[in-house]
Amino acid sequence: MLLNGQDMNVRAGGDFALLPEDKYTVQIISVKPDKKRKFKSVEEEDCLNFQFVVLDEKPLGEGIEGTTRGSYLWMRVSLSYGPRSWLYKLLAGVLGKEMTNEEQVVYDLSEVVGLQV
Repeated sequence: MLLNGQDMNVRAGGDFALLPEDKYTVQIISVKPDKKRKFKSVEEEDCLNFQFVVLDEKPLGEGIEGTTRGSYLWMRVSLSYGPRSWLYKLLAGVLGKEMTNEEQVVYDLSEVVGLQV
């Protein structure tokens, strides 16, 4: 493929199936700093990238071999913490409680690695 006259090395294909829409039990396997585009903007902002592995062994779908177990999911969340933020919802789900503002300021996010939600 070409882009602006330059040859681009594009890999074709892929051997993964999309996960069927469902609820899954996942384990957090990493939390890393990342960047994402701001909502309705071209500017980027700092965020966190959570990586999960699916623990449930559900079928991938009709005519598709394998199960959902071992599939990976990623979620980027903004560095904001409040009842409507994804970081707040994710940590409340993992920890089984809502953290106070004081707790969240000193909380070490590496402690959620290995936990399930």
